[in-house]
Amino acid sequence: MNAGYYDLHIDQGATFRLLFTWKDSEGEPVDLSGCEARMQMRYIHPDDLVLSLSTGDGDIVLGGTAGTVELKLEPERTAPLTQLTGAYDLEIVYQGGDIVRLLQGRWFISREVTR
Repeated sequence: MNAGYYDLHIDQGATFRLLFTWKDSEGEPVDLSGCEARMQMRYIHPDDLVLSLSTGDGDIVLGGTAGTVELKLEPERTAPLTQLTGAYDLEIVYQGGDIVRLLQGRWFISREVTR
């Protein structure tokens, strides 16, 4: 399976949420029970880590048999984002060790005016 491509548009200083359902080729939700997820956001040049999200930190919530994936960043995590763009990918890690890159793309920051 190839990773899906999706660009993230994040408002600086605001809560960011993304909720979606991973479905198989027949349109059925993929069972994520027992899985973990991890995601890194990086600047493109230089390749510096900007944010790291995971199920362990509570930034990513997996919905088990419902196949849902929720990403959440609190305002204090989006406020320091000053460079306007970068790249990310989101991986699902199965209990047996298999890793699936589910999503990848670019992220874009809309700068906060009201502070």
